[in-house]
Amino acid sequence: TPRALLGLGLLLAVGAALLWIPDGAQAPAQSSAAETAAAASAMSSPADCAECHPQVVAEWRASMHAAAFTDPQVRQPTQSDNFRKSECLPCHASAPVFAFGIEQDTRVLARAERRHDGIDCSSCHGLPEGGVAASRAGLNGACRPTYRDALASQALCAPCHNQHQTHDEWRVSPAAAEGQNCRDCHMERVRREAPSAGAPRSGRSHRFLGGRDRDFALAGLTLSHAVDHEAGTLTVTLSNDFAGHNLPSDSRNRALDLVVTVSDAMGVKAGPIEGLGVRFPGG
Repeated sequence: TPRALLGLGLLLAVGAALLWIPDGAQAPAQSSAAETAAAASAMSSPADCAECHPQVVAEWRASMHAAAFTDPQVRQPTQSDNFRKSECLPCHASAPVFAFGIEQDTRVLARAERRHDGIDCSSCHGLPEGGVAASRAGLNGACRPTYRDALASQALCAPCHNQHQTHDEWRVSPAAAEGQNCRDCHMERVRREAPSAGAPRSGRSHRFLGGRDRDFALAGLTLSHAVDHEAGTLTVTLSNDFAGHNLPSDSRNRALDLVVTVSDAMGVKAGPIEGLGVRFPGG
């Protein structure tokens, strides 16, 4: 009808007016979180970073961060199931953490590119405005380093490592009360040779030692035992005296197995351990 056509004409006119932007003006930015992540992660790969930071990148390549996406255990059906469980991707191929803020309960998104690099340089150092976050002020370089004090804080680790409450465990730990954070244990101090002109300097290892390193894991534990000959019992105590969180931590599928082997004075191994009691063969 004429009235309907008139209404349609007004609607189209209004729509055209809303879409029209005068010369020199810009439409308001409405980037999605995924677009922000993609833009923020469009920076150098670890191979490019190695040109100026060969020792740091070599440390990272030997870390579980580098294997976060490719590690066979992570890809097991009971784990990410070859990342068919897409909720695992953000913490195993992370876009820059700084792009989303590092406040409590903030999460990251997954990168769309170079996922085989796992948790790479950009994951922790990438900045949404471009350049990289640095733990020292006054640095110059092609990567445009900008000092960010949060880079050395536990808040940087929380978006990924609190998915299974490790950060919450740390918050109520003696380590937190003493002012120790993640890097104090997981990023030991190292001394590196300068890649170009300049003196050697100390830094933090990017190996990020954790539960996969036997010596590192055992350093946080104390094992003791007590024998009650009258009761015929052996009590074995395993104490977490060092780690700033539970052991094990950070995964619903990790376990800490304690295997106790008992033998008599002649070196004969005991039979099955039943409860708290120990039975020796023939006695």
